[in-house]
Amino acid sequence: MKKRQAGSQFASVTAVFFSFLLAMLLLVILGSSSYRDTVAGMEGNQAARAGRAYLLTKLRSGDQEGMVAVETGAAGDVLVLSERAGDEVFETRIYLANGNLVEEYLPAGEGGDPSLAQVVCPAGQFSARREGDTLHLQIDGSAFSYALRSTEEGEP
Repeated sequence: MKKRQAGSQFASVTAVFFSFLLAMLLLVILGSSSYRDTVAGMEGNQAARAGRAYLLTKLRSGDQEGMVAVETGAAGDVLVLSERAGDEVFETRIYLANGNLVEEYLPAGEGGDPSLAQVVCPAGQFSARREGDTLHLQIDGSAFSYALRSTEEGEP
């Protein structure tokens, strides 16, 4: 009888042990999945913030009368920031290519090569629209507006 009682106690203790072990394993699996989702969200937010900060910095440095334009290119909207260097005009063209927001710096009027463009940040979507002296920009769902300090002649 004592052997039977000892055997059932061993079975009970073993069942409790394996129950705790299974619970801990499930907790680790759920925790790692949650951590992975959190990190992916943080990386997406960081890319959007980096792209926004980059665009704002570029706009502030290139905000001169008649030097900011939005064009439509093969891959969508292109933000064009022009600058004069002596008698020549150069353009910084910012657009979406191959899942990245990219920039090209080249003489005005020249066709660029997206494969040679500098990657700014990963992005799945980019749009730019100009309404008077306001630029409306959007990167991966993060929309913001920028009021140009200088406007073209004749604009309000």
